[in-house]
Amino acid sequence: MERCERCKERWFDSRLSNGICFQCRNKDKNRDQDEPFFFSEDNHLDFGPGPAQYGLPELSMAEEMLIARVHVAINVLQVRGQQYKYRGHVVQFFRNIGKLYHSLPLLPANLEVILLKPSGSELDVRRDAQFRRRFLVRRSHIRQWLEHLRQHHPGYRGFEWNHAALDSLPENSDILDQIHVQMAQDDPSIQPERGPGVDNEGDDDGDDSEDFSAVPNLAQEQTEMELLEADLDLVQERAVVQFLTQSQPDQDHRLSMPSIRRTPINEFNKLTPLFSLAFPSLFPCGKAEFLRQRVREIGLQDWVGHAMRWDDSRFARHPTSRFVALNMLMRSQASQASRYFVSKARPQRGNISREELVAALEDPDAPRAKSLLNAISRAAVNLKGTRPFWFKERHECEAFAKCLGVPGAFVTLSPADLHWLSFYQHMPQFAEWRTLPEKERRRLSRRLLKDNPHIAAWNFYRRTKLFRDIILKKSSH
Repeated sequence: MERCERCKERWFDSRLSNGICFQCRNKDKNRDQDEPFFFSEDNHLDFGPGPAQYGLPELSMAEEMLIARVHVAINVLQVRGQQYKYRGHVVQFFRNIGKLYHSLPLLPANLEVILLKPSGSELDVRRDAQFRRRFLVRRSHIRQWLEHLRQHHPGYRGFEWNHAALDSLPENSDILDQIHVQMAQDDPSIQPERGPGVDNEGDDDGDDSEDFSAVPNLAQEQTEMELLEADLDLVQERAVVQFLTQSQPDQDHRLSMPSIRRTPINEFNKLTPLFSLAFPSLFPCGKAEFLRQRVREIGLQDWVGHAMRWDDSRFARHPTSRFVALNMLMRSQASQASRYFVSKARPQRGNISREELVAALEDPDAPRAKSLLNAISRAAVNLKGTRPFWFKERHECEAFAKCLGVPGAFVTLSPADLHWLSFYQHMPQFAEWRTLPEKERRRLSRRLLKDNPHIAAWNFYRRTKLFRDIILKKSSH
């Protein structure tokens, strides 16, 4: 990995020149003299140091949820031992409506978390304790973080202290007894899956870590009329929260908010900052939030990529923030991929002007307006990675096989991700990894793989690309 001195990203194939990466040189080659460098603190794209530099303690998953002002997902935790998952599993279900809290910290009972436990797991101490470290709560950590955020984070300056909730939190104990628990029964009519996962208690090397995943939410709740009005800029912009202002903490004019406000997810990062309020451990001072006004604007995809490649890797290593970023990107792509179409049967001929559309939307019940609006429909293309996309790809492959014949080779791309020397040489603790015995090395491999998904993704992508370009393409010529 190489570190760029300008953007402070640490990544592969940066093509450094005098300490500056290719991305920065490309972004700034046409920069005006009075403009800041694109990925710079002057352009509000410097995330700043991590919490440790401010003397802040590391937070557990539950502790961060208790102090987060924005909640956009329901967390379902699946205890190890159920029918379809050998390891513990954390699944985030994203929703269309997010909650913005004004009173902090929250009570554990207010956390939208469901713990799925197999029947009889309470008799197994190890299974019952699997998520205890995720739900460890230390009252002093909560107090220290909220005091810091109130002083240094723009989005936390006006929150209301809930001293009763703070005093009710444990000094140093888990809150599993306050989390909603659902007992899950295995279906005897379905055979459990048998694969390369951990399928007995003796082969896991004492690894009690859990997997993280998410279910994206691409549902669109707005009507076609509302979407068309938004595209024509007819919807009046609401006031932006104080986060956008440059006011100092001692100023009294703040935007008042209710204790809980429900906000459509699509409105986050337009009117309300999502990432810095949902993941305060990543933004201890609220710097470089996507919503921040800049001299040189940045798109969501570039901003997410910049965060994932940040110097200390705290964004890439966070177990849940990357799923929120992915969901936001997919929703943005779903919105941008849509197009409006006008029926050929429209009585009026010629192109539709903006003025004609505005007049129709102002009086949609008029006969002429109804005729026009009923002729307009909205459609979207398939998004890469979604079920319709893979359905389309499957049918294309079937068509190739039917026309060209069945291929003579079947290739799988399953990585040996616990053993590749060329992979782990990019990981932290590589020197230790090389000297460990096999059993301890396998345990360390699992931990490094889960803690550094950005390195794993890059390595697998690079290997796949080289295999395609060197083996498949050259062999076909």
